[in-house]
Amino acid sequence: MKLLEGFHLGTGALLLLALLVILFLWRSHPLLARQSLIASSRALIQLSLLGVALLWIFEHDSWFFNLIALLLMLLFASLEAKESGFSRRPRLILFLVLGGSSLIALPLGLLTQTLSGSSREFIPIAGMVVGNSLSAYLLCAKTLQEQLLGNLPLIEGKLALGDTLAHATQEERQRTMERAMLPLLNNLKNLGVIFIPGAMTGMLLAGFEPMQAASLQLSIMLLLFFGSLSACYITSHYLYKEVFYIPRFQG
Repeated sequence: MKLLEGFHLGTGALLLLALLVILFLWRSHPLLARQSLIASSRALIQLSLLGVALLWIFEHDSWFFNLIALLLMLLFASLEAKESGFSRRPRLILFLVLGGSSLIALPLGLLTQTLSGSSREFIPIAGMVVGNSLSAYLLCAKTLQEQLLGNLPLIEGKLALGDTLAHATQEERQRTMERAMLPLLNNLKNLGVIFIPGAMTGMLLAGFEPMQAASLQLSIMLLLFFGSLSACYITSHYLYKEVFYIPRFQG
């Protein structure tokens, strides 16, 4: 019964409510309802498995398990990035893109002592960094595709005049970076004014001093910013050629 210890009964009630909402949507919005059902089911299964895994990892606190957990996060993130269909690059390249952005943010966290080698601290924050890097990649890739395809005649005109592909697409790639980073920048701008993020809320509920919770939350948000910015930069500066190889432009 140790595995079920701490499970909140309210979670079961919210899952039931979510199921009722999905059933309500099924008739008028079947695609949305199906996607919601899949997403909710995956969340339930994945978080349950994560809880079991972390219970064991925390009891065997080790850098080896931290590294294994990080590699698994990056592996699944690269699979998700590949399934998005925004890039024809091999999964290994996407793994390196997400890994590179994470390896910029996480060492900064260690150097500034925002996180330690403890599994209880490292794994959750590493998951946040990898997850936000994945979200940044997906948003950046989608925006980049829209920008380049929307201005394809102009870009082809520049290329016909002898311009390089990098220079011909410079403005579109700059706009892509700005739009892809906008959600995270808005979060930073409104931090502590409109909403209190999860880490700070959790620390306050656990009884930590408000300034201590605020300091840690700011540090985490900056780590997420560095990771997401790195993912966007790598995508817009090194993967932009992929848009010219999507199926609709072949043949």
